[in-house]
Amino acid sequence: MKRSTKIILAVTLALLATEAGLVLSSWLSAKQVMERTIQERGITLREGFAIAQATTEMQLGAIANFIADIDDVRTLLALAQPIGEPPREVQDDYRGQLERVIGSRWTNLQFRFLLRQLAFHLADGTTFHRAERPYQYGAKLAGGSGLVATTLATGKPRSGFEIGAESTGLRATAPVHAMDSRGASHLLGVVEVGTSFDPMLVPICPTTDCGVAVLLAPEAAQVMEESSRAAQFTPDRVTEHGWLIEASSNPAITRSVIDTLPPLAQDQSDTRMIQTPSGKWLGVTTFPLLDFAAKADPTRPPVGMVAVWQDASDLREGVNRGLRHTLAAALLAFLLVETVLIVGIRYTTRRLESEIARATAESRQLLQRVTELAERDPLTDVYNRRSFSRRMDEEIARHQRTGALLSLAVIDLDHFKRINDTYGHAAGDDVILRLVEHVHRVLRTSDLCGRWGGEEFLLALPETGLLEAGRVLERLRHSIAADPGTVSFTFSAGVTQWRDGDDLDSMLLRADAQLYRAKQEGRDRIAYDRIPEPVA
Repeated sequence: MKRSTKIILAVTLALLATEAGLVLSSWLSAKQVMERTIQERGITLREGFAIAQATTEMQLGAIANFIADIDDVRTLLALAQPIGEPPREVQDDYRGQLERVIGSRWTNLQFRFLLRQLAFHLADGTTFHRAERPYQYGAKLAGGSGLVATTLATGKPRSGFEIGAESTGLRATAPVHAMDSRGASHLLGVVEVGTSFDPMLVPICPTTDCGVAVLLAPEAAQVMEESSRAAQFTPDRVTEHGWLIEASSNPAITRSVIDTLPPLAQDQSDTRMIQTPSGKWLGVTTFPLLDFAAKADPTRPPVGMVAVWQDASDLREGVNRGLRHTLAAALLAFLLVETVLIVGIRYTTRRLESEIARATAESRQLLQRVTELAERDPLTDVYNRRSFSRRMDEEIARHQRTGALLSLAVIDLDHFKRINDTYGHAAGDDVILRLVEHVHRVLRTSDLCGRWGGEEFLLALPETGLLEAGRVLERLRHSIAADPGTVSFTFSAGVTQWRDGDDLDSMLLRADAQLYRAKQEGRDRIAYDRIPEPVA
């Protein structure tokens, strides 16, 4: 063999080895980027699940507190106490009265919030009434660390996921208190409301490109009665390896991939690529499902796991497509020398970076959407109670730094229940939306508006004193008075101005007192916690 041939062969082999190394390096880099992107998407979905669960629990807690504050509920639970052992027919009469008190409310709550449980428990742990199962009552709690037992022991509201003897789901409890003649508070019982995970899954994954499944370990469901477990977890909701599907946005995908996943410890999380029988690639992230007791006691094991997945076929295809491009570029560089090789690698890298940038942008948009759902009232799109409180704390802190004025107004629609009863809840929602529309017309961009609950709204007016705040509210009254809507409405308001040492609670307490005074004085008016002084 000629020397020149040997040199050409040696250079050729060296070039082939170099290009093979470059191709391998490029593929590994793209694979790492793909895996990192899938992990970031999984983290986004996990955070979305946590936000959705917290929002649902907060909503359940508000409903439980609302029912616990109904005077007739408090009166009937006081009469039904086991002291003196009331005759059974008397207890049945109290139970029937309670059923009539909450009947229409229960129907409305089922329709609007997809509730599936409403129960009343006496102070000794006896179940007095179940709205969803009116003929199941009299059972007594055997103690333990459940929501009802904890609320009975502490007198405080609680919420979380719980596996009961008859069903599973998200639940919230609220204590029912009564004041005796000496002003002491006594615990009469507990209101318990519950729903499933299903209603919160759609906001987390509104498209078919992702999904969520809540899975229970078979041993965790052993506390359920056999008949209840069989009724809730039918064969199509049990995987081959025994996982119980408590909720899923796509049960078919859940059953096809869940048995390939490893079990998780208390604080573990796992993300991996899985190919479905249909050939689709999914990025699946799993993390432990903790019930109320496990969150309170870290030594308790998880009761299951949550699996969130996203369609990763685009990322997988992007990596494969990038590999094909790299090989083509490498072959061209082999034929056209090293200069063409560098051009090909740079071209491929840019394509991969473009794919990665697009995928990252989609992840950020999804996180932003989930965050907005958690901060806004779903009907009016103004701040909800939690996010308004946070923004108000920021305004108070800014006020303390700068010394600027700050006013707070509480607005409550007059005779709103009468509007709902006369025209229906759809008309009531329309009135609330019209009120918010008028509020946006008179407020500045720096002002804050939040729905505090039902027909009650809070307005925070930075750099505004009582006099100017009153003018804003008067403009709002005149704007509403000129509204041509079919259902006319008015509002009453209480206004206060920040004082040294104030926080949101103290300002709200004064504003609420003035709102009450405005209602007492005839409604459709504004009351101040002191006479506003004219601006010089």
